[in-house]
Amino acid sequence: MAGFKEFPSHGRSRARGAKGGLRGGSGRKIAIGAGVVLIAVALCGGVAFASTAQKYKNVFLPGTIINGMDASGKTVEEIKQAIAANADGYSLKILEKDGESETIPGSDISLKTTFDGSLEKMMEEQNPYDWLKRKNNPQSFTIGTMIEFDQGKLSGEIDGLRLTDRDLVTKPANAYISEYQSGKGYEIIPENEGNEVDEDKLLAAVNTAVENLQGELDLEKEGIYKKPSVTKDDPALKTQLAALNKAVGITITTNYTSQEVLDGDTIHKWINVDDSGNLTVYADQLNAYVKSMADKYNTVGKSKKFKTSYGTTISVGGGSFGWKLDQSKEAADLQAAIIKGESVTRDAEWAQKADGAANDGIGNTYVEVNLTGQHLYYYKNGSLVLESDFVSGNVSKGNGTPDGVYRVAYKQRNATLKGENYSTPVSFWMPFNNGIGFHDATWRSQFGGTIYKTSGSHGCINMPYEKAKALFGSIDAGCPVICYGAPGTETTKKSNADGTAATTKAATKAPETKAPETTKAPETKAPETTKAPETAAPVAGPADDTGNAANGPAAEGTN
Repeated sequence: MAGFKEFPSHGRSRARGAKGGLRGGSGRKIAIGAGVVLIAVALCGGVAFASTAQKYKNVFLPGTIINGMDASGKTVEEIKQAIAANADGYSLKILEKDGESETIPGSDISLKTTFDGSLEKMMEEQNPYDWLKRKNNPQSFTIGTMIEFDQGKLSGEIDGLRLTDRDLVTKPANAYISEYQSGKGYEIIPENEGNEVDEDKLLAAVNTAVENLQGELDLEKEGIYKKPSVTKDDPALKTQLAALNKAVGITITTNYTSQEVLDGDTIHKWINVDDSGNLTVYADQLNAYVKSMADKYNTVGKSKKFKTSYGTTISVGGGSFGWKLDQSKEAADLQAAIIKGESVTRDAEWAQKADGAANDGIGNTYVEVNLTGQHLYYYKNGSLVLESDFVSGNVSKGNGTPDGVYRVAYKQRNATLKGENYSTPVSFWMPFNNGIGFHDATWRSQFGGTIYKTSGSHGCINMPYEKAKALFGSIDAGCPVICYGAPGTETTKKSNADGTAATTKAATKAPETKAPETTKAPETKAPETTKAPETAAPVAGPADDTGNAANGPAAEGTN
């Protein structure tokens, strides 16, 4: 009862009255009994825990896993025997693509079990009293030194596998953009996974599997196969595809002298695209196309069909008149349209144009210059406005006026025509072929006929003053000029400066030369009759011949 001295008030309270005392005494007995029971249970539990711990002095704790094997309650020798049993008859099954598989038997690589004391060390280091903790929280251990095999033989086995046979291996191929297909454009060709393994990864994976006596190795799951670096879902590839299809999906309709349609069937040959989808147009191919259009539609220098005032249709070659494509601008325009990727109808970029459909592009306003007949016609909007005899380039001195179709470059009043040995003023100057042009020739009294053959100009078209003045007043810069020879139209008739028919002294004496009584008469008088029309035409006789040579040429010393 001494222990209860710490609680006297309670003791006295319980001691009052027989019933109260009995209750109080009984309660103490109950409390003391419960405490004894708890102590006994604790003592029994401790004894049981300790007793269980003793069981794990020589066996592995519950929840111990070694190399994937449950080692709970097993001795070191039992684990060794179990591992050895697993190694006996071991083979590794390699799972390949398409359901194929190959096997490497352990016996072929001299597989055997060896123990280096790792299990004993684990046993020594484990605390038997951790059995409950380990049971509730299992722990895995890997012992990598417990399996031995011949590494050289394993490498040989791997080299002998079907999946490493070069003749049977298909390398992975990236997805790519197809060739152009007319009417369809481009598409993405999906990647090919192939069946080529990464041999370094394969060797490492097989080694690990064998060391752990793993029964199967799934090559796809372990990522042993090489993979394409570009798949059909690659964003860059899709960007490239979109750019290419945009470019080949357009039509560019160009108005030359007829229409030409450029579409994907041609454009695809000129383009490429980078990883970012930026389009490149190959200049060489584009320029070659533009040149082909120039060859087809340029008419400068080419023969042109022309209906003359004599009713005949002739072909006139040469000259500077006609259609001429500005190839540089044309190429730049087409390139911009392709890169923009929008269909368009456009006009070609011309360096110069002809004047219409009539007369093979010459139109209905032009000056017709018949170099054989030494006569010209000026038509305006199809109506004859003016005609005149003229004197053209001196054929005998190699200054004949060249055939061809040209344009009047400009008009100038009171120009001075300069050459190597002359400087001659004219009132009306209308050049059309560099230094060759129309102008008045007041030093001449006669025009037409065959004057040009020996007393012609340096190439210009010499006209009577009034005719040159009339032409100057009506013609515009850019007017076509057609110079041509027309066999059968030559004439010996000339006209005076005022347009009246010319008569010459030489012409009236012609009969006298044709009826000589002696054989020598024609020889002495022939010069007067045969050359009179050509030499007598100038106003000042022989001096005019010199004047014609000096004053007839065009400006800047070319005529």
